[in-house]
Amino acid sequence: MLGDGVQVGAEQQPVAVAGRAADQPLQPLQRPPLVHLQVALRVVDHRPAPPVLGVHPQRGLLGHDPAGQVDRRRLAEGVGDLVLQLGDHAAVAVAVHRGVRRDRRQQVGSGLRAVPGQRPVAGPAQRSEVVHAAQPACRPRGGTRQALPVRALVFEEFGGPLTVRSVPEPRPAPDGVVVQVGASGICRSDWHGWSGHDPDVVLPHVPGHELAGTVAAVGDRVRTWSVGDRVTVPFVCACGHCPPCREGAGQVCLHQTQPGFTHWGSLAELVALDAADVNLVALPDGMPFATAAGLGCRFATAFRAVTGVGRVVPGEWVAVHGCGGVGLSAVQVAVAAGARVVAVDVSPGALELAAACGAEHLVDGASDVPAAVAELTGGGAHVSLDALGAAVTCLNSIRSLRRRGRHVQVGLLPPAVGRPEVPMELVIAGELAALGSHGMAAAEYPAMLSLIEAGRLHPELLVTRRLGLDDAGAALAAVGREPGIAVVTSF
Repeated sequence: MLGDGVQVGAEQQPVAVAGRAADQPLQPLQRPPLVHLQVALRVVDHRPAPPVLGVHPQRGLLGHDPAGQVDRRRLAEGVGDLVLQLGDHAAVAVAVHRGVRRDRRQQVGSGLRAVPGQRPVAGPAQRSEVVHAAQPACRPRGGTRQALPVRALVFEEFGGPLTVRSVPEPRPAPDGVVVQVGASGICRSDWHGWSGHDPDVVLPHVPGHELAGTVAAVGDRVRTWSVGDRVTVPFVCACGHCPPCREGAGQVCLHQTQPGFTHWGSLAELVALDAADVNLVALPDGMPFATAAGLGCRFATAFRAVTGVGRVVPGEWVAVHGCGGVGLSAVQVAVAAGARVVAVDVSPGALELAAACGAEHLVDGASDVPAAVAELTGGGAHVSLDALGAAVTCLNSIRSLRRRGRHVQVGLLPPAVGRPEVPMELVIAGELAALGSHGMAAAEYPAMLSLIEAGRLHPELLVTRRLGLDDAGAALAAVGREPGIAVVTSF
């Protein structure tokens, strides 16, 4: 016995149900009245039970989805199951081969089956309307479909040629996704990887870690995301399980992966991302991919460096050393936080962009920077950021601080580019704080996105060049020679 006392068996025919459609004797199903329903299922190795469909007496066709194969975020609020609204006549028969009850006990057999609490009915069903259609959770995996080649930017030796060629299509890990890249930024970190400064890079390699795009395939264990979702991702993909992750500090995850470094990156048509339920970030409606691409690294890194690590408050002086993508983002975020900003760079073009972002004073990076900052701020900056990552900018940042100031190291300082000599005597005497900042975890993105949607932050203003993938190699090799941010938008 199932549900409201409807007995079912392997060869059972539809039974009459009290109600508008069931007062008359039922005839065997004829071909014309049968309603054909298409439900897209995830293809998985262990073959979980497909969604089981039945008919609610109040003209609602309900589905039981024990394996989580339906994108439940698209259901109406308060609805616990897949709902398809029929027309005026609530009658349809649904045949299934296997189901799983709500108590997880398996129903085995064939013929007409009922979801607990519902009844199978039969009869004509006209003008059927699908209120929610299930979407495929991923493409078939394994040997069911041959992988197709995708275009990607590849280098086979550090500092060597960057060429566009076809590479195998990536497949999602069980907890991961594959994203069709809509835009990918070109960052100084990509240049470090290409130059051989990152030990995680294994040749041949596809760079790229600042990305936004559309989910194209979903792994078996992903529950939050579906094909077609518009997303970005932090450049640090956290595992979600280690002690830092449990503390909410996924940006320093012990088992992190990084597209473009630990595995092939986003300067390609498709990119694989790990631990999707932990790391993906939904994009606001209407945000272009070119704008969103920088949120995965430069803009989000600067946002947390200024607000979370530097703890900037209104009225404080902030010095930003290096006005590339991260530096310009830091200028904009600091101004939005109510700070007064001194921008430092050797490029007049970069300083012009910093002024457009709200910097109050501009300093030539080839001058005596600490003395200039001290004079302009009346004693030094409260917070100073090295947004470039070089020995000279690190030293200048620390020496630009007033007593009890905070230095935030944002730009990478790989040993290959030289280790800075930190003036610890100043750190001790002035009780200075030397802090590191390494991106931003996905859980912290809502605050930044809310400010963007409110019009207080404008990452779109930082994008100065849009490129095709064929031009990405030259732009990567020349990082830092042109001010602003270059983003690849066609692949």
